[in-house]
Amino acid sequence: MKSTLTLQQKFADVWPLLNERSRRLIAATEARAIGYGGVSQVSRACGLSRKAIAKGMEEIAVKAVLSPGRVRRSGRAGRRSPFVIPVYWMPWIA
Repeated sequence: MKSTLTLQQKFADVWPLLNERSRRLIAATEARAIGYGGVSQVSRACGLSRKAIAKGMEEIAVKAVLSPGRVRRSGRAGRRSPFVIPVYWMPWIA
C-alpha cells in the first residue's frame, strides 16, 4: 500500500501537464493498482473527487475513445428558457 505522501509527490510531477480526462485516467489506474481503498486514498492525494476517479475506472473498463481534440464527450448544453418570470410573481425579491 502506497502512502498518501508518495502519491502526492507522484501526482505533483505530472499533474500540470495533464488535461481533465488524462487526470481521471491516471488517478483511476493508480486506484486500481492499490486495490481496496485505493479510490479514497488517490482522491485524498490528488484532489479529484471519488466520483471522477470512478468515472475514469469506467472509461478504462469500456475502453472509451473520444474523437481527436476532445476531452469530454460531445453533448448538448441545453438552451436557455425564453420565459422570464416577472418580478411581480416573486414578491420576496421586489
